Amino acid sequence: MKPHFMPRTYAGKLAIGFMSAFFLIFGAVILLSLFGPIGGNSILDNPLFGILMIAAGVCIIFSFIFSLISILKKRERAISVYISVGIGAYMCFLLIGELLSAVGILPTH
Repeated sequence: MKPHFMPRTYAGKLAIGFMSAFFLIFGAVILLSLFGPIGGNSILDNPLFGILMIAAGVCIIFSFIFSLISILKKRERAISVYISVGIGAYMCFLLIGELLSAVGILPTH
């Protein structure tokens, strides 16, 4: 089977869709943080910022899960799905680290 760039399975297309949504939402978060009003240190101080960051986190987790399903179960060989797995694994690693430091298991920075 020849590798190609765009996925052919439904799970691969979902993974790329969630990855695209992540980049769009994260771009909106960056624009909001540059030009919008930012409150204090809590998510509750600026609810739009918090909702967008939670949505971006959910999108990256779903993208990682659907990429793994697509590769392992559906035998997807698209390059974009492998890129999605790499970015998703890295971002999930960062999210887990942030959650562990927020709970108090890891030291804060």
